[in-house]
Amino acid sequence: MTSASTASPGDGHRLLIIDDDPMVAELLADIAMLHNFSVDMAHTNADIERLAGSGHDLVVLDLTLGDTDGLQVMRLMRTRQPGVALILLTGADRTVISSAQRVAELSGFRVIGAWSKPVDIDALGALFEASKQAVVKDDTGAIRRLSDVALSAVRDGQVHLLYQPKVDLTTRRVTGAEALVRLSVPGFEHVSPGAWVPFVEAAGRSRELLDAVLRCAARDRREHAALAALAEVSINLSVLDLDDLELPDHIRSVLGDAVAPDRWTLEVTESAETGRLAEALDVLTRFRLLGFRLAMDDFGTGTSTFERLRIYPFNELKINRLFVHTDRRGIAHTRAMLRTAVDLGEALELKVVVEGVESSPELALVDEVGCDAIQGYLVSRPVPPEQFGEVSDQWDRRQALPA
Repeated sequence: MTSASTASPGDGHRLLIIDDDPMVAELLADIAMLHNFSVDMAHTNADIERLAGSGHDLVVLDLTLGDTDGLQVMRLMRTRQPGVALILLTGADRTVISSAQRVAELSGFRVIGAWSKPVDIDALGALFEASKQAVVKDDTGAIRRLSDVALSAVRDGQVHLLYQPKVDLTTRRVTGAEALVRLSVPGFEHVSPGAWVPFVEAAGRSRELLDAVLRCAARDRREHAALAALAEVSINLSVLDLDDLELPDHIRSVLGDAVAPDRWTLEVTESAETGRLAEALDVLTRFRLLGFRLAMDDFGTGTSTFERLRIYPFNELKINRLFVHTDRRGIAHTRAMLRTAVDLGEALELKVVVEGVESSPELALVDEVGCDAIQGYLVSRPVPPEQFGEVSDQWDRRQALPA
């Protein structure tokens, strides 16, 4: 393998090609430059170590790389530039690339495309062009500054919350919401938390972020009647904070000042790894004793699922949208997977919520299988607190219309 190389500059969009075959990389670079990308190429492990995470807008990643592989590179990229746009390539069969694409998506990357070699030159060119609309781009270098911006925002309390409605499927009414954190820094308000929260956690600042979220949530429920009236509002809780034995009392003191603990749900992501099991179990049990509800978030995307469901005192199971998104294996496979997840939740006497419901056919599937609640774009995108009452009323009016 040759050393890394750089192609001629384009219009400011930066592309990194990671492929151990220099001839293939050169071909890809030629196609990319026709679409005004400036291109860096990494052929060796040393090249990857030096160039990965250095602010490229798009990464073309070969999954087979001699001494390493694309999944290992994704783990490196996730620590250095989480959320970056990816195009995946491989000479392996379609099943492998489909699985790798799922790994990339679950890791927070924006997958623009996944292709088996040899690639179709025209199709790849169209993908390069389309990718310009998907990358996070800012003339001041937003991607390269994102870590600094996020850490400064958390330090200065420059975050706010958007709220996505949750609908009870028995009454068809909005009964809850999930609070989703966003940066309040001009130019960064729409950057996904998946792209910047890992920087905060890696810096050991997750507790600062949690405190800012708690203050915002309590304030919003005090100041906005539509949120105050909800049966519950859920907040995401990082497992990195579960070894703090004082956390339950702290959260009760902040959130309980707005509404009672039993009208709050704390969501713990299933895919995240806990540190010390005893401390985490202690903290989660005390939350329940204080009246808070607990939800396992993103069910189906992580590890040790059954062990955590057996040990941790959850009230609610939130099923990831992958269980309602019909893939190449068809609706029968999707229905079977969703039914299995729902049956598990019901057997454990958990409220079952399906996330990411975006269409009427997906809602029909959820109804058929028998879930308790949904959230997703079909109901509403996340909105500021002052708009929550309006989008809830819009949903209620839509349900009142004749079928």
